[in-house]
Amino acid sequence: MNYEITLKKSICLIIIFGGFILFFLWPVIFSPFVLSALASPAAVTQPYFISSAAGGFDESTIAVLIDRKKYLSEIILSGAGIICITPAGEKINGSFVSFMDKEKKSSFTFAGEVKIIPCASGGYELINLVRVKDYIACVLISELASGDYQTWRSLAVLVRTMVYKEIIDRSCDSSEARHPGAADFLICARTHCASYRGVLSKHLYFKALKAAKGTENIILTHGGRPVYSLYSSACGGKIVRAQIIYHALSGCEYFEDKTCHCPKGLPAWKNIYDGKKLSRLFGYSVRDIETSDNPYYIVINKKIRYTFDEFISRIEKSGLTRLKSPFFKVSRGGDGAFFVIEGVGLGHCAGLCIEGARAMSKAGADFKKILNYYYKSCILKSVDL
Repeated sequence: MNYEITLKKSICLIIIFGGFILFFLWPVIFSPFVLSALASPAAVTQPYFISSAAGGFDESTIAVLIDRKKYLSEIILSGAGIICITPAGEKINGSFVSFMDKEKKSSFTFAGEVKIIPCASGGYELINLVRVKDYIACVLISELASGDYQTWRSLAVLVRTMVYKEIIDRSCDSSEARHPGAADFLICARTHCASYRGVLSKHLYFKALKAAKGTENIILTHGGRPVYSLYSSACGGKIVRAQIIYHALSGCEYFEDKTCHCPKGLPAWKNIYDGKKLSRLFGYSVRDIETSDNPYYIVINKKIRYTFDEFISRIEKSGLTRLKSPFFKVSRGGDGAFFVIEGVGLGHCAGLCIEGARAMSKAGADFKKILNYYYKSCILKSVDL
């Protein structure tokens, strides 16, 4: 009898002690950092992401920074309502936006809600609250207006993966986040994240929605983590390892140097920059521009180095014509007053090549084969909310 009482007391103490240990160690064992690759965005409660109660990841809402303006008068919200009805009968709500400047007025149509938010540092942010699937469709028609179905599906997976990875990185305060610390938006509408210009064409928008639906909730992973989503318009026949262009990338062995199905003989491009304007832009006299390889840098005056992103970011913000790719040669013109930059390729030439994907699609490859070619040993995975 005493033995049975003692045994029961021991079992009770073990249960109580085990519960006590589990209560305090649970956050450590199952911390978001440890499980970041498997963490679900459903657990994220931030203004930049609203999880869908039903319908999966593609029905969730994200906040996209469309633009920043100094004055409120530069932004005109000209109404909101039903912007179109899909062939399936779904009514798409959206907003009509115009931007004013000294030279012209630019108008756009965005699916979802558009908000104007004052910035703490001054000026205003234009934020688009849009469903993931609508965002994907609009990126597709912005990046590839005449895309075929399999190429669009390949790109839809990469865009969705980029969005998913950004949510995971932001929830874990990862240094890999594209906009760390941004409270009101997840991603931006510039090529820094993905080119996003709203519903440019209803016809193409419906086709792109179908492509997004064909890969619904699917992302590309490696080692259980979402991959770095990199793609460019045309490489000219050769893909380079992303680490050469983007030095901070780690754990991405799936990027390789390889030949591409991108048609050769693509039109070359040429930019001409006024030397004085470049000097004002960079804050010092620009006398020489060249590139270095492996790792890649754009080097000014033989000593000041910029990554490709750093350089084109400065060029873009200045209003000058942006560099089309990292691969170019520089000469001087106008008795040395101008820099003449001539190159080939469109984009950073790492990851998926859109023209190469189109060539593979025409040869009969589906989106899975296309992604497998450009992203070695990666796995497609349905996002589990």
